[in-house]
Amino acid sequence: MYASFSIVALASIVRVEGMFTFISLSILFFLRYRKEQKIIIRYGLVLSIFILSLLPMIIFRIESTGNDNLGSRVITTGNVILGESFFQNSAFSTQFILSVKNFVHFFGLSLLPIFIIFIPLGIYFLFRTKNENTITIIIPILLLLVSSYAAYYSGVQDSRYFYPLFPLFSIISVITIKIIMDKIKIKRQKIFLIILISLILLLSLTFLHFKSENIEHEKEALSIAYHVANMTSGINPYLKESKYLPITEMSKHNFPILSTDVGLPQNLVQQDYPGQIWLGPKVILTDNFNSLEEYIESGKKKGLSHLVVDGAKNYPYRVSFLEDVYYNSEKYPYLTKVFDSNDYGYSYHLKIYKINYEQFESVLIKK
Repeated sequence: MYASFSIVALASIVRVEGMFTFISLSILFFLRYRKEQKIIIRYGLVLSIFILSLLPMIIFRIESTGNDNLGSRVITTGNVILGESFFQNSAFSTQFILSVKNFVHFFGLSLLPIFIIFIPLGIYFLFRTKNENTITIIIPILLLLVSSYAAYYSGVQDSRYFYPLFPLFSIISVITIKIIMDKIKIKRQKIFLIILISLILLLSLTFLHFKSENIEHEKEALSIAYHVANMTSGINPYLKESKYLPITEMSKHNFPILSTDVGLPQNLVQQDYPGQIWLGPKVILTDNFNSLEEYIESGKKKGLSHLVVDGAKNYPYRVSFLEDVYYNSEKYPYLTKVFDSNDYGYSYHLKIYKINYEQFESVLIKK
C-alpha cells in the first residue's frame, strides 16, 4: 500500500493521469481502512510519501519553467470543462457534442481488437458479484475516463489517452476468462475455449500489425516537410503530417537545441512566443471561414503565401474548400501549382499552390 503511493507519484511525474490514479487510491484507501481508528494518521503517512516523491521534480519544474505542469494542468482543464461547458455555454454546445463523439469513437477503437469481447462481459460479471474487487477496479476506471475526456474536450484525435486503462482492462479480461472457465465443467469445452481465446489473440496481433503506422508514409511526410518549409512563408494547416515541420527548423539552428526552443508551427498565427525561435512558415488557421476567398482575403494580412493540400478527410482542420482545391484546382485561376509530390515519386500525394494576389483581387472585383 505504501509503495503504491510512491509509484503513483513517479507515474504522475511522467503523465498527469497519475494524479487521477492518486485520487482513486485515496478513495480506495478510505474504503478499505474505514473501520480503523488511526486511519487519518495512516493516510497522512501515505500522503507524505506521495508528496515527498513528487516534491523534487515539482520544485525543479517551477524553478525551470515557472510551472509545475501537474496540479496546474488538472485545475486548468477542470476550469475549462466546467466553465465553458456548463456555465458559459449550453450543455449541448457544438464543442461538447464533438468531444463526446470523439471520446466514444476513440474509446471504441481502444477496445479493438482484444478487449472488445472481454470488457462488456467482465463489467457484467463484476457488477453481478458486487464485491470489494468491483469497487477496486471500477473507481480507477471512472476517474481515468474523466481524465481521458478532458483530453478529447481539448480537441485531440488520438486513442493513446485510454492507454492508462489497459492494465485494468487486462485484469477484467482475465477475470472474465476465469469465470467462464470455472463455469465450464466439460473438458472438451474448456479445450475449445482455450483454442478460441488463442485465435482471438492471434487475430489481434495481426490486426495491430496492420493498424500500426506506415513507416514509409512517415518518412515521406518528413521529406516533403522540407519542401514545404523551403518553398513557403505562410500556409494553411495540413495535419497530421505538418508535425514534421519543427524538425526541418531544428536543422537551421546550431545544436544543441531543443524542439521546445524551436516552437510549434500549428500554434503560430502571426504571434510571438517568448523563448521560441520559429523561422519556418507561419500556419494560418482555417477556423470560422466558409469559403476559400474569405480565407485567402483574411490570410493575406497574416502572411498567407501558399496553400498546402493533400486531400485528407480525417483531421481536425479539415475544410471543404481546401478539399476542393485538391480535387478541382482548375476552378481557381489565382492558384499556381509549384509542387506535386507525385512528380518526385512519393506515394503520399501532396500539392503546394502559390497564391497570386493580383489575380485574386481581379477575380473578387469581377464577382
